[in-house]
Amino acid sequence: MLSLVKPSPCLLLQPNELRRFYSTNNNLRHNPVTNEWVAFASGRSGRPNQFQPKRQKEKPTVPSKVDDCPFCVGNEKITGETLLQYPSQESSGWSLRVVNNKYPVVQHPSSRHEDDTLQLHALKSFIPSRLNAQLPAFGHHEVVIESPKHDSRIATSSVESLTQLLRAFHSRGQHISKDPIVKHLLYFKNQGKKAGASLLHPHAQIVGLPIVTSNVQDRIEHAHRYFQRNGRCVVCDLNKEEMTSNERIVSSNSDFIAFVPYAANTPFQTWIVPRKHRDNFLQSDSSELHSLSSILLDVFKRLARGLNE
Repeated sequence: MLSLVKPSPCLLLQPNELRRFYSTNNNLRHNPVTNEWVAFASGRSGRPNQFQPKRQKEKPTVPSKVDDCPFCVGNEKITGETLLQYPSQESSGWSLRVVNNKYPVVQHPSSRHEDDTLQLHALKSFIPSRLNAQLPAFGHHEVVIESPKHDSRIATSSVESLTQLLRAFHSRGQHISKDPIVKHLLYFKNQGKKAGASLLHPHAQIVGLPIVTSNVQDRIEHAHRYFQRNGRCVVCDLNKEEMTSNERIVSSNSDFIAFVPYAANTPFQTWIVPRKHRDNFLQSDSSELHSLSSILLDVFKRLARGLNE
């Protein structure tokens, strides 16, 4: 998962200013004990589901096109407005499309038919003013349809295809990050039903949130404390340590290092870190995007073999 965080000032809101937030279907609720924000999105229960309800003894054959799949060629009208599209080199069609998520966790006020002046003003600077605080789930939620082929898989794709995906991430990220509502930008991809995917067709997602998640905020604060103590970047020091020990390196190239963290908290957890000191993904140039695609593909192929995917 890639993320981008933008700092913002804070303003204490009174309960009467928050009252109008509660009428929205989707909202972000604050846990005052853990300092976590939790998204409540009841509308996502209506998402289409292409996975079999029962476990199959053998992996089913996946066709290259499914007539009722909203992401397949010929069904472009189902997904609505195209936000970004790259042409295909093999046909007159497309090779990648970006559209708004029809079942969003967050939604931009411009797509809502109501007066959101107060909410927009409040979102620009907000801290919880009571125990059970909540915000309307404003933001951006987009879907990146990675390929016109229903049976395409990222572990069997090419460096060129992955570079195209990262270019789309970069382009849409630049656009979304200009919105003053957005404080935290996430890129993610769910692989399979257990990971949360509801459609087989290969796709990734981009979410622009109006808050910074607590786990990311904790990392930023910890990195700041490390710098104050040592005068160096903790990630740069970690890179040097991993390259010196060479015990957990999965893959590397001239721009990036992929390794299993010493204190990995999940099986197969792999970090891909730039060799150069970088603030966020949007600072990457075209050469680095291609280099990142190369190491990503290597890692995905290794994971696919290890997990028998």
